[in-house]
Amino acid sequence: MEEYEEEQAPARPKKKRHWGSIVAVAVVIVFMVVWTVLSPSVLSQAGTTYVESDSYADMGKYTGERDIWWLGKSIHVVRTVWGVSISGDRNATAGEPAEYSVLITKVEEELGSFWFRGTSVNLKEVTMYDSDGNMLGEMYGKTQLDFGPLGHVTATFDQPGQYECHLVVKLRVYAEMRIGFIPLEDVEIEAHFSEYVVVSAV
Repeated sequence: MEEYEEEQAPARPKKKRHWGSIVAVAVVIVFMVVWTVLSPSVLSQAGTTYVESDSYADMGKYTGERDIWWLGKSIHVVRTVWGVSISGDRNATAGEPAEYSVLITKVEEELGSFWFRGTSVNLKEVTMYDSDGNMLGEMYGKTQLDFGPLGHVTATFDQPGQYECHLVVKLRVYAEMRIGFIPLEDVEIEAHFSEYVVVSAV
């Protein structure tokens, strides 16, 4: 009798483990979570509370509207009104430092798209000038308050007299999206003092 070898079933191909795809998806998820958690807090709308304040705006105030678009005018993000409140030493002494504060608040905003939750702002730089364009001082620090960043400026006046001053304020505006956030644009504001700084001799 002829012997027949027992036929063996063909081996099943091993399933390919898509570790690369799993890791990529995990990385994307972690990135989105971290991106969202680290997003700056949306600045609340304060109306004119601080630009009309005797404490925060005793030396001047400014409000200005900004219409912000994204991706080259293709997506309307927000129409927002920023407020700048100036306070500090009304009287100073020549050659000695005088202290000033500038508070940035959101007066109001109207979002242009469902995908955005609101805007926040980072105070980048504040510089103080006299009416002739001479720089008197600049920001040396800032404090983050619940209603906006407060910049601290030290200025020095060389000669006695009355000084008409203004600040150049540089901000970076961010938009918080449903997931994460994006930097929108840098904004420069020129805010004038409503009061003279009276400088006396030593």
